[in-house]
Amino acid sequence: MTAEHDEAGLLLDKGLANVRIGELSFEWDDLEAATAHLSEGIEQALEWVRLGEAASSLLEVSGTHDRLGRLEPVDQDAAHGVDPGYVALARVSQARGDAEGAIRALRRSSG
Repeated sequence: MTAEHDEAGLLLDKGLANVRIGELSFEWDDLEAATAHLSEGIEQALEWVRLGEAASSLLEVSGTHDRLGRLEPVDQDAAHGVDPGYVALARVSQARGDAEGAIRALRRSSG
């Protein structure tokens, strides 16, 4: 994978993988592992978004263009990793009896 992707691309892939592992951990009733993987995956996906936004801003401010076509467009939902991660975190919170935590996670998923 490292030969095919740059470091930022790997960050997104790791984030998405952590969200999926977190969802599986929840299904296996391992709430601690689910919380850890979901939190890590969401943070990695958000970091990918921040890196993309920073690169786009830098190119815009400097008047430079991506002449080689190497930059991927920034997906504000971090390639579908952030919202499912927050929804899964809400499910974990609900399973723990933490309705307020579930509501906080759902509010984060919508922006």
